[in-house]
Amino acid sequence: MQLELQQRGRASMDFLASFGGVLGATRQAIGTELAEAGLVPDALADDFDARLVQFDAALAAAPTASRYVALRDWMASHHGPIAMEAFDELRPAIEPVLRALQRGATTLERAAADPTPGYARGVAFHSTATWDGHDYMGFVHGELIHRMIVARNFGGDIYAQRSGMLDELRRDHYPRILELGTSSGNLTVALSQRFPKAAITGLDMSLRMLEQAQRVGNELGQAWRLVQRAAEVTGFEAASFDLVAAYSFGHEMPEYALRQILREARRVLTPGGELIIGDVLPFSAQDKLAQCWAQFEAVHGGEPYWREFCSLDMAVVATEEGFVEARYFAHGERRFPFVLHALKPAATVAADTPR
Repeated sequence: MQLELQQRGRASMDFLASFGGVLGATRQAIGTELAEAGLVPDALADDFDARLVQFDAALAAAPTASRYVALRDWMASHHGPIAMEAFDELRPAIEPVLRALQRGATTLERAAADPTPGYARGVAFHSTATWDGHDYMGFVHGELIHRMIVARNFGGDIYAQRSGMLDELRRDHYPRILELGTSSGNLTVALSQRFPKAAITGLDMSLRMLEQAQRVGNELGQAWRLVQRAAEVTGFEAASFDLVAAYSFGHEMPEYALRQILREARRVLTPGGELIIGDVLPFSAQDKLAQCWAQFEAVHGGEPYWREFCSLDMAVVATEEGFVEARYFAHGERRFPFVLHALKPAATVAADTPR
């Protein structure tokens, strides 16, 4: 989507992107200070809670830490509102275009009532004023925050990472694909490019995110079916999809909800169908110091379920929920995303019914 911000909005977004670089450099400086103070992975306790106490104490004593915390908290609380202001400045020019893109072959089925589960209500994930905090939050998140800030600071090609994990799939074609946590449509694009003949259904709780996915789909000439619904109970018939895919949404829910979603994914998959989910690195793939940093960033970044998710072995969880040949592994040179790939058993009982 071509986007030309107004002068103030462009300056603000460029500032935020550059600010991300300052944060990275400041954190590197703290890393040096911690190492000089003797806080290295081998010096940390085996118990996670004891390890966090050590880390917090060392961080409080590091000369640069207070500066980093202040900068980090400012970025977390301000990048969403600043991006919204940049959009509002542009709004008179771009709103007619966005409205026009709501019409096309990509359809959107709105829920009659808010489908958001209790665990997600009132949580400002990423501290961006919630996924529906602006009437064009999908555009704000997808085109401003994601492309102009995250893509410039995260490292690597965040869009290629979504496409790359699809290399792990076993087939060249999946007639019917269900995507969970569609958000603003980045994985949906990758799926449609990889499997151009597939009928793709995208599911998300956020209407604003799905509206942006619909605009993306229509701009690309796609015929996606987008549905505002929670992934725990999709409402689809059993064995109605050949592939269930998701990217970076498991860490935003408690374990019990994740297990419900895996059970539902198994139910809607055809026998022998595949599940693929890409997400953040689990603690098992990080050293003790990296684990502490990851938890610190989660606490300051609006991620209340990070520790719960990162403590799981998703291959074990998937197996416990009825999948077979489950693998949980790092993908790509940067070891990101961490991918769960699993199969629904080829022979299943007929009683795959909603729970």
